[in-house]
Amino acid sequence: MGAATAAAQTHVQPILGFPEQGLDDPAAYQGYQTRFFRDTKGNVVQVYLDARSGRVVNLLADAVDESVGFTVRDGNGKPIRLEWGSPDAIVSQDGNRRTIEYQLAVNSPQLLIGWILLGSMRVERDLGYSGRGLEPYDWPTFRLREQEELIANLDRLDPAERQRQIGMLGTGFTSELLARLEPDLLTTGVRGGRGVTALQATLDGKTNLQLELVPDPGTASVLVNLPVVSVRATGKQPIRFTVRVTTDGPSLNPLVRDQIFNSAFLRFLNDARVAANNARGKSSATEVAKVTRYRLLERDARGTELLSSKEKLMAGLPNYATYFG
Repeated sequence: MGAATAAAQTHVQPILGFPEQGLDDPAAYQGYQTRFFRDTKGNVVQVYLDARSGRVVNLLADAVDESVGFTVRDGNGKPIRLEWGSPDAIVSQDGNRRTIEYQLAVNSPQLLIGWILLGSMRVERDLGYSGRGLEPYDWPTFRLREQEELIANLDRLDPAERQRQIGMLGTGFTSELLARLEPDLLTTGVRGGRGVTALQATLDGKTNLQLELVPDPGTASVLVNLPVVSVRATGKQPIRFTVRVTTDGPSLNPLVRDQIFNSAFLRFLNDARVAANNARGKSSATEVAKVTRYRLLERDARGTELLSSKEKLMAGLPNYATYFG
């Protein structure tokens, strides 16, 4: 899949972000930050940064529950804290390919990026549970044992039956199925604007994911030596780089607020909003509590919207410190 550079681009603000100033204790999140956006089809994209592990994960809450993640460490191999490089994201669409991009920044002379993983939310979860993501970088990042066993079993079939079975997966060779278990990693661009692109198809070849990491040429350069993508600062400025994620996976049809909540709740929420607006700028504890109460109610309502579509209702922890399911 090519980058959506020719498609119309739209800047979008986060729908939600955690921790939120005035509502959450940042210390309780232990270096975890997350933002939620909607893509061109209104599907939710969650991006989270985990300073404890250096993990950056993009969760695409579409019809196939996709995930794109990578880990960032300093030149000594230690997890490093990343910061948002901009207050918004950019979304675009080219045909059936939907793209979201945003910037990250870090004050370090060198970044070592590895454990690049494209697949489903379940695969990202299993990587975390396995503990492999805390080990020294290796390649490939992670494979599902069930998929490897399926391919091995296909190889045991007689040729005619094997061809009939793998034809349903859009190929004529089990070697191609094996190749689909890990991404292709390419250096892209030209001198002064080089980046790295990872591409991977699903096992059945029906959908594709693409991750692009593009350092700002004014602050850094990039070099690929599997299993590591090395980014070096070219000066004393913080390293800034763009993360661009593209999918051609099918989208969901999100529900709007009045399709989710009944009229009584919407009146209740509106009354809380009016009370908060009247209380803003006042210093008494009672008035401050009205503002805080409405902010929490509105956040919960938006959170429910993020989980709701015509096709399904997804699940997530109250602070969304996990994947959609």
